[in-house]
Amino acid sequence: MVCLICQHLLLDWRSSNCPKESLLESENKGFTQELPHNFYNPQTTGNYKSIIAEGVAIISFEEEDDDGNITDKIVEITPDDLDWEVDSTDERSMGPEIGYAATYYFDTGEIEWNVWEYPMGATNYSDYKIEGGTLVKNFDSLEVNNEEFYEDEEAYNDEEPD
Repeated sequence: MVCLICQHLLLDWRSSNCPKESLLESENKGFTQELPHNFYNPQTTGNYKSIIAEGVAIISFEEEDDDGNITDKIVEITPDDLDWEVDSTDERSMGPEIGYAATYYFDTGEIEWNVWEYPMGATNYSDYKIEGGTLVKNFDSLEVNNEEFYEDEEAYNDEEPD
């Protein structure tokens, strides 16, 4: 089973959690791309694919107190502090490349982590951008949860043909 959906609708669908059926109804409107059968995973909470972050990230930034004194502040960011969302999609030779992003806001700025999945089920690349501070320590790893991908693939392969 392959879902055909508009690329711009993919981002709207994932961010708003609209039902898969409403996208399938509009599959013939606009440009479409093919996504594997296991792209939609109703067991996944929040996002339809998840990113696994391990360890903690540490950022530092300067903050001015009421007396005008500047002090360094340190903030630890845990994986639970991040909400991952689909940020981009692009059709490539081995299927879609999906970009995920999570942003953490602190007193003087923000830091955004990005993870790209390509091919489906594999982490291709990750990076970060920070404004208003310094990343002292990054997460130990940021990976696409490919266990969900392979579990879905096994379930799909075990299904009887219609």
